Amino acid sequence: MKETWEAMWDGTFHSEIKVATNITFEQKKNLQYILEVDFNGNFSEMMKDMLKYAVDVEEYESAAEIRDYLKE
Repeated sequence: MKETWEAMWDGTFHSEIKVATNITFEQKKNLQYILEVDFNGNFSEMMKDMLKYAVDVEEYESAAEIRDYLKE
């Protein structure tokens, strides 16, 4: 399915993914794929899911950063 998505993808990143400086191009592509396929483009819902995962795996620093981002 990802190959099909990549073939159809226009190369445009969500604005928050586009400006991320601490991740690779491949990681950005993976996030964009997840955003579009699993969250129907809803960035806020993807971040909430990432927050839940960070707490589940006890990555509390990451969870706090995501929480703070969502509060903005």
